[in-house]
Amino acid sequence: TNMIPAGVDLKLIYDESVFIESSIDGVVSSVVEGGILAFVMLYIFLHSIKSAVIVCITIPYSLIITIIGMEYFHYSINMMTLAGLALGVGMMVDGSVVVQENIDRHKSEGKDPETAAIGASEEIFAPQLSGILTNIVVFLPLGYVIGIAGQLFKPISFTVIGPLLASLFVGVTLIPRLSCIQIGKAGPPAEAGPLMKKIEKGYRKL
Repeated sequence: TNMIPAGVDLKLIYDESVFIESSIDGVVSSVVEGGILAFVMLYIFLHSIKSAVIVCITIPYSLIITIIGMEYFHYSINMMTLAGLALGVGMMVDGSVVVQENIDRHKSEGKDPETAAIGASEEIFAPQLSGILTNIVVFLPLGYVIGIAGQLFKPISFTVIGPLLASLFVGVTLIPRLSCIQIGKAGPPAEAGPLMKKIEKGYRKL
């Protein structure tokens, strides 16, 4: 304060922390809303609470892996990385849903949980990888932009690609492991709900 001349007042014109805190709240809301919607939709279509919970568990795991990568590559939490995370959260669930649904299909064929998890994961890995790579190549060029624009778009590119790669890793490791856990007494596969039956009926007409 001794360095400020007499009669000079300092006023805060712009506080970026307000926007960052708002963006963090937005990302948290996206994660929570995405998890809830994923749970509801999976329960409707798979008619299994366990499958829905497993997929929802993959969301925070993928985010944690992404944040560790951000720390390693020296990316901070700012408006651009948070925007990328918000985009990535919406896409990271896709691969997990496909893996879990395929595992449930193998279980419905009478296979034991471990055999179903291994066989379904191996069967779906190539299509899952190609789907994620298709999304990655869309955002990858942003990482090679130079100049001021590059400083803006590189964090977005990283924080979109990061969750996608993390979801691929989680999809072939965590989901099969959780699917092998038997909760309660094993029983026949759950039948599709009324909504799913109507959708299947309409699809068969096509």
